[in-house]
Amino acid sequence: MKKNILIILFITSICFAAGDIPELYKACTYIITAGINSTDKIARIESLRLVPGLNDKSQVSKLKNLLQSDIDDGTIIQVVAGLNKFGDSSQNQLLSDIIKKRGIITQEMKPIERARVLMRDNVRANAVKAVGDIGDKTFVPLLKKLSNDAAENGRVRDQAMISQAKLGDRESSIKMFMFGMDSIDTNIRRQSCIAMGELKESSALPKLVEQLSYFDKEIKSVAAISIGKIGEKKIAPYIKELLSNKEPSVQISGCDALGMLGDANYIPQLKEMINNENGTVKLAAAISLIKLGDFSEENIMFQAFDSTDFDAKLKSAQALTEYGKPGHLDKLGTVFNKEQNPTVKLNIANAIVQICNREKLIKSGKPGKKEK
Repeated sequence: MKKNILIILFITSICFAAGDIPELYKACTYIITAGINSTDKIARIESLRLVPGLNDKSQVSKLKNLLQSDIDDGTIIQVVAGLNKFGDSSQNQLLSDIIKKRGIITQEMKPIERARVLMRDNVRANAVKAVGDIGDKTFVPLLKKLSNDAAENGRVRDQAMISQAKLGDRESSIKMFMFGMDSIDTNIRRQSCIAMGELKESSALPKLVEQLSYFDKEIKSVAAISIGKIGEKKIAPYIKELLSNKEPSVQISGCDALGMLGDANYIPQLKEMINNENGTVKLAAAISLIKLGDFSEENIMFQAFDSTDFDAKLKSAQALTEYGKPGHLDKLGTVFNKEQNPTVKLNIANAIVQICNREKLIKSGKPGKKEK
């Protein structure tokens, strides 16, 4: 762990020593904003992802200053995405520059050189995704070029079609992904299911339901999540059947999708999953229950913070960011002080900040009560 992150962790723990909510809020906003200058790449990118949620426009100049420093392309993508969330699209051309950094794999290449090209293509695909997320239609010609280039990296091509559809040119992309869901190639089928969820394409629901009976567990899982993202409650009975699947990964996706669909009629089935012997399944069920307004199993999330499971802690923090209540702040303050992983700590901090902002605790000056 980098030295500056250790210093931040130490300072924020001291800030909350007295158990004061305003001081905790201050400590949490500090760790999020200070993280953008971290030398720990993972923590820095996570901070950049969270900073726009603070709604503090003074951070815009800091983000632009960061672009003047020696940062990698992955960080640049996150900075540009953050600026767009603040309404500043002035640096979007940087995404185009990253996308055009295409490497060519040759037979003469050494394995390490080939790996570098593939890693670069992954970064390029992330830049293409960012283009679709920020909604900049000036990129449509470039996206069309990428999606029509048979020699282009597959992930880059797929993401180009998704982003192209997000920017309004849906017909050709939807047709391609609908066809892909019938492919005998599981990679194509899987990516096509994921794409339909990203695009929230309701016309794909019948085919996505078909995938729930497909033999491959990963296909079942991604299809369930895509159905959840589309949000059609009428499909919930098909998702419920996944809870009885023998594969934990499929059960988890079933729980997650039911939470996304928002149908409280399935609370009893999710409560049954709390008795599952797999801890990750239990956590998925507890999080989905909270999404449906049932907080009876919330302790499972807080127990996750005592584990060594990074994903479990991160999911718990992110669920509390969206659904947490003032009554959770004391427990979150405790786990905030204890947590040593920078990424998890940043997300716990964000949960505290968002609960306070949502309930207007700091602005009202009355911690624990909503502003009237």
